[in-house]
Amino acid sequence: MGLTRVEIWVDGACSGNPGPAGCGIVLKANGASKGVSKSIGFATNNIAEMQAATMGILALKRPDLCDVTLFSDSALVVHVLNGDWTACKSKDAADVMIAAAAVCGDFRAVKVDKKARKPDHVRADQLAKQAVRDNFTGEDCRSFFSPVAAHERQPQAVAAKAGGNGRF
Repeated sequence: MGLTRVEIWVDGACSGNPGPAGCGIVLKANGASKGVSKSIGFATNNIAEMQAATMGILALKRPDLCDVTLFSDSALVVHVLNGDWTACKSKDAADVMIAAAAVCGDFRAVKVDKKARKPDHVRADQLAKQAVRDNFTGEDCRSFFSPVAAHERQPQAVAAKAGGNGRF
């Protein structure tokens, strides 16, 4: 049985850096496409980018049976996943992302030029920005605009460390 070819288009966004953040993911396989948007609370843009990649991989039911190509405009995500760079900051998020990619049957990450405006990347970008806007509603909005100084706010932790259940 051959591996199922899967494309994962990801983008992360935040309002401020750090600030309210979100992830956008577009999954494509067997002629079908699915978009996912997730608010991740208060984070940096790099964390949002890495969590988007992790969430995209973890959305696969059987990654071990997939030939995955992940597309991202984040040089950090692509170079860390391809083993070219190590992440000094945000190491926990990078480790989770790498562990998720390691279970795929075959895996590669590809850098997307933001200016190229590929439709699937545009959609992932829109989903990430929607997740950021969703962050500004209800309790999230009140807590973000509280009088607490920015350096006293706690960024949202990575959903799970490598070896955890890894589901968002």
